[in-house]
Amino acid sequence: ARGAGVIELLSGDFLFRNAIVGGTIVCVLCAVLGVYVVLRRLVLLGVALPQAGAAGIAAVFFATGHSHGDPGQAHALALAGSLLATFTALGALVLAGRNATQAVEWRIGGVLAIATAATLLFVALSPTGDLEMTSLLRGELLSISDRDLAVLVAVAAAIAFVFVLFRRELLLVSFDPEFARTIGRDPVRYDLVLHLLLG
Repeated sequence: ARGAGVIELLSGDFLFRNAIVGGTIVCVLCAVLGVYVVLRRLVLLGVALPQAGAAGIAAVFFATGHSHGDPGQAHALALAGSLLATFTALGALVLAGRNATQAVEWRIGGVLAIATAATLLFVALSPTGDLEMTSLLRGELLSISDRDLAVLVAVAAAIAFVFVLFRRELLLVSFDPEFARTIGRDPVRYDLVLHLLLG
């Protein structure tokens, strides 16, 4: 009876199938990568990265004046702005961490503050887009489309592949970056890999 219930949940005509599959994929990835986030004390990254993505979306809406035309184009532009801002923030964190003397929490807090201020400023400069932006940022997991689920599965598979490929190096660099450097593993390179996976 339980097997039949699982098959019914995953059938194409079940209303919340995409939400269950997508949510499960995100939960598994977040649990695996979350160990490294806690181990490296990057906990604020879970707040700073979405805020950087929000700043990217707000910047796109400000730059285009909300004249996106069809919703598909708006979705693509918002996604591009969000990804650009997120990976720019991650790149800045990795570069700033190379010779930093202050704790990593200070750098992540700075990114969070800048991203929050940028989001508020872009929304204030173009107040007609605040409802549209709120709708995009809030999202609707329960109404995830087949196309978005396919993208999520593809990205999750790529993240899992890269993680499995570099898991030993990521663990070594997370526990003892000095020892990793002495045996020829560049901690900055693997920091970049981890931050890209988190992004």
